[in-house]
Amino acid sequence: MLLATLLVTSILSSSVFAQEAKRYTLEALEAMKKKEQGSREIVRATDEELKERLENISGQIPMKYNTLVKAHIKAYTERRRGSTETIIGRSVMYFSTFEEALIRHGLPTDLKYMTIVESALDPKATSPVGAKGLWQFMSSTGKRYGLRISKYVDERSDPYMSSDAAARFLTDLHDRYDDWLLSIAAYNCGPGRVNKALRYSKQKDYWNITGYLPRETRNYVPSFMAVAYTMNYYHLHNIYPTYPEYDLQVTDKVKVFNKISFNEISKITGVSLEVIKKLNPSYHYDFIPMSSSGYVLTLPLTKMEAFKAAYPEAQPLIFASAPRVDYERQTTASSLSNTNTTVSNVTYEQVEKVYTVVKGDNLSKIANTHGCRVSDLRTWNNLKGSILRIGQKLTIMETRVVERKIEAPAVATTATSPEPIPMGASYEAYKQEAVKTEKILHKVEHGESLVLIASKYDNVSIQKLMEWNGFNAASKVYPGMQLVIYETK
Repeated sequence: MLLATLLVTSILSSSVFAQEAKRYTLEALEAMKKKEQGSREIVRATDEELKERLENISGQIPMKYNTLVKAHIKAYTERRRGSTETIIGRSVMYFSTFEEALIRHGLPTDLKYMTIVESALDPKATSPVGAKGLWQFMSSTGKRYGLRISKYVDERSDPYMSSDAAARFLTDLHDRYDDWLLSIAAYNCGPGRVNKALRYSKQKDYWNITGYLPRETRNYVPSFMAVAYTMNYYHLHNIYPTYPEYDLQVTDKVKVFNKISFNEISKITGVSLEVIKKLNPSYHYDFIPMSSSGYVLTLPLTKMEAFKAAYPEAQPLIFASAPRVDYERQTTASSLSNTNTTVSNVTYEQVEKVYTVVKGDNLSKIANTHGCRVSDLRTWNNLKGSILRIGQKLTIMETRVVERKIEAPAVATTATSPEPIPMGASYEAYKQEAVKTEKILHKVEHGESLVLIASKYDNVSIQKLMEWNGFNAASKVYPGMQLVIYETK
């Protein structure tokens, strides 16, 4: 894992450039240059162009073009261009975290655009009524979904924890309404208001009940659609993102359990206090308090290994579903059977797949379907924007297993009586103590599947992986998940 991290770090760092004691990606520097030298003229699209582009975004959440949506698009692309450039830049810090949480809960990744309407991607944003964080949770709602709020920490401001809570809240809303526009509206004004609007209007369609919703909510859904448009087509409006420095973009997360100050973290890793504070906005003071269940610490990816070396008790985040087995050393009876074993000679190959764009496709929808990220699609196909043409060919890289099984020779055994079971112990309990295993946490990489992961470990089957991690037949793995694996010692 260390070698893989160093390799990734090396690749990423090769396109990082220093400027005024801070490091920026090549993409960030190019955006700075375009902003200085490029055209700053406002580009106004026609109604036909706006309508067609908006419809091309549509995936699981239906996008509708009307005068209200148009007004919000003009606000983001014309009147508030400066703040739009800042927001787009901030998105590189948070969108991957939002997408991981949404995918983990089986939700459309376009829901990430809600955070821009909610907080303009400011994790410390606080509304006049007390809602806080990227997803703007009220204190009571945040606590109901497991967010810890105290004088030391407010997890409404933690990107990872609040995203998981928001995904569970949105899941509950969609289970209630079976309609994404109604669910989004309910997220803003509460299910009670939406239920009342449905009852008074005697309608079930969002656009038919808007007259019964609060003014803020009547603007919320159109603003959401305008944000989706802007994030996909800003490059057509001479808008150039203001990207943050490199160390704020490429990060890793662990859970820490003992109290530790930001100063100590800075001394260990060499990361400035300014960066540590920006990456960990949920802490009221410059330290992480003690917790038996742990708090999240986010650091630049290039510095995380130094922290782990100094604090080996830090645990990687568990991105998968809660395992059905506990995390202590487990026992297994798998090696009690003295049968022939099979040695696997496994190799892997990268297969290039060609996908043809059809009507209704967008990058998020295609990425979800093929278990990759939008950034992967952009890299594989050298895409700069988000516009896709019907019939366009896209390259998708898949990792496949090439496996040759070799039967091992039978092992001679001596016919002896089995060891007696201790008095008072059941046979199942006895088997549980027979063979000790060691827990391993496997972080899912791009292109990995359950088949591929199982093949990397001895005596690990897909069925065991599913049991250990609480999966069912429909479960998928995504980059960043931590899977529990028990390997025989």
